[in-house]
Amino acid sequence: MTIRRKNRMSAVVLCGGKSQRAGFDKQTIRIGGKLIAEWIACELLRVLDDVTLVTSQPDLYRDSDTRIRVVEDIYPNMGPLGGIHAGLMSCEHEIAFVTACDMPNIDLSYLRFLKREAARSKNGFDAMAVRLDNGMFEPLQALYPKRAVPQIEQMLSCGERKTADLLQRLNTRYLSEEDLIPFGGKETLFFNMNTPEEIRLYIAKMQMREEKQLHPHTEYLIPRKVVRRFTR
Repeated sequence: MTIRRKNRMSAVVLCGGKSQRAGFDKQTIRIGGKLIAEWIACELLRVLDDVTLVTSQPDLYRDSDTRIRVVEDIYPNMGPLGGIHAGLMSCEHEIAFVTACDMPNIDLSYLRFLKREAARSKNGFDAMAVRLDNGMFEPLQALYPKRAVPQIEQMLSCGERKTADLLQRLNTRYLSEEDLIPFGGKETLFFNMNTPEEIRLYIAKMQMREEKQLHPHTEYLIPRKVVRRFTR
């Protein structure tokens, strides 16, 4: 089934594992008392009715909002493609918006834009993702079809892990960087917390939002050893 008018949409949040560059498991960051993946999921639940977290540590989420589904990789240690597979296997709807817990800038207006673009398609397509001006693909903050599961399984069984390869094999509708301008551009939408410095900058940004009283009661918690780096 290709993306067509009035299709309902699920969401998948990839939680990953320990990051070598960050020095700890980024899914343990907390915002407003919630693990960062839970916080992202709750944002998505404002406009979607089906959200799945894919994690190697499901016990972290035993007290999560009951609306949030938590699953593990079926093909472990296969990177984002393995997570996309597990998420698509579990989601209720035929199309899923896929993001990651270290890409915290969830813009609901961008999500609504993706849904509108999907609905406007006359011929339908399998997936929707951004192709950057340099020719590279952005595989997250993208739409994937549940029907791609057999194709992903074939790739994973052969040791193929590149999400970009999947996008090229599917009938993918590519957005441009110009399409992202109304949503702050690629630097905002695809901001990725990979290093302690990037995490520090994001926490600082959220604290500025708190000072503007958008989130007046929010707490920002990251593992103790990382806090020491930020408070030297």
